[in-house]
Amino acid sequence: MKAIFIKDCLNIKAQGKSILLVLLVWFVLSYFNGSGLFFSSLSVMYAMMLPITSMSIDEKSHYERYAMTMPVTRTSMALSKYVFGVFCSLILAVLGFAASLIIGDDPAEALLSCAACFCVGLVFMSVLLPLIYKLGVEKARLSMMAIFVVFLIVFAFALERMGVELDNITDALMVLPLVTLAVMAVSMCISVGIYRRKEF
Repeated sequence: MKAIFIKDCLNIKAQGKSILLVLLVWFVLSYFNGSGLFFSSLSVMYAMMLPITSMSIDEKSHYERYAMTMPVTRTSMALSKYVFGVFCSLILAVLGFAASLIIGDDPAEALLSCAACFCVGLVFMSVLLPLIYKLGVEKARLSMMAIFVVFLIVFAFALERMGVELDNITDALMVLPLVTLAVMAVSMCISVGIYRRKEF
């Protein structure tokens, strides 16, 4: 799985300048808006798209056919994108926290907000990956767009209803990690099952 992880990193490295530009624009908008939550939420959700970008590159290059000739299990192949997604999300969550401090947000609220965004992003990834493994990136593109829009609407509505007060976020975080782990566990089982039956 280590080799697959490195390959995914190299896939994304080629788009490093574009990623940095997007993050810079979001940071500037967040800075003038005076809210680090804007940067944190968008960054973590963007992080969840990076494994999908890597999967798209793999699909176009027929990497999976080549990978099946190597000593790597289908289970490792399926789970590698979850590992990569968690890694990307964690990195951008840390950047989001740092950006929030620079903008001037309260450290405790910033930390809890980034943690909430991190968990929501992982749930989003867990919904998408089985769909992509089943249909492929291109065929699943419209479904991904619909799910992404619904997720943004629900997330924005929840934030509006809750506010970003420390007490509200703390209450949500008591349940959110458990929900996230449960969703990810189910998603991984589904993805592994799909990938084991998949023909290349």
